[in-house]
Amino acid sequence: MFKGLRQIIPNDEDLFIHSSLKSFGFKIDIDELLHFFIELLGAKGNLLVPTFSFSFKNTKTYSVSDTMAETGALPETFRKLTFYGKHVLRTNNPMQSIAVWGSKMKEYSQPSETAFSQDSPFQKFLDRDGYIVLLGVDYNKTSFYHLVEEELKVPYRFWKNFKGKVVDNDIVYENYECKMFVRDLNYMPNINHYGLLMEELGLVNKAIIGSSIVRVFKVRDLYNLLNEEVLRDPYSIVCTSRETFKVQTSTHEVKL
Repeated sequence: MFKGLRQIIPNDEDLFIHSSLKSFGFKIDIDELLHFFIELLGAKGNLLVPTFSFSFKNTKTYSVSDTMAETGALPETFRKLTFYGKHVLRTNNPMQSIAVWGSKMKEYSQPSETAFSQDSPFQKFLDRDGYIVLLGVDYNKTSFYHLVEEELKVPYRFWKNFKGKVVDNDIVYENYECKMFVRDLNYMPNINHYGLLMEELGLVNKAIIGSSIVRVFKVRDLYNLLNEEVLRDPYSIVCTSRETFKVQTSTHEVKL
């Protein structure tokens, strides 16, 4: 398994992983998989995963150390681990947090105005020309299109504030305000079309690991493409039908 991943994932780079472990078709040792990614980082790289927790809008409470990630087994495992004596850090954004380990983990984990603002970990990842790794998920799971939407102020999103208590290790914010650029629910993400275009342009490395289709690409390539498209048409990366532009993520879906 790891041999196939080594062939498509670069060393010594920043990696952002979106995952669905069930897509592999066999039981995955999550600790072993995460240690493999940590080894790829070398002395310079960083590993980031989304640890979003939208329960904050109902519970009004978020704990950096205790609130579960709602983005799958890999993020939930990763946020609690320690590598080489350094514990994984998690941002204090109560709804769209990320967990990070690596050479710049302190810089990545600093508080930001919003999850996708110019001082956010997503912008820092873009500035460092990182690579996105899709483990058995499609391009619609790539969080970075939100950065384009917020930067260009797309018309189908609007600002909404959420308030509650945030516990960040020894610091307690009793009236924390989370500002979020929320989506009109009549619209759904439609990024797959542009992912397929990047594949046609040779910008995506792909491998089959078990039953999973793994895709790896530079975040800068996706950002440049989406930025150009949204400037042309503000509605170009959303749709109103879930059937639009499906992307295969597992060999179980279609026999290759």
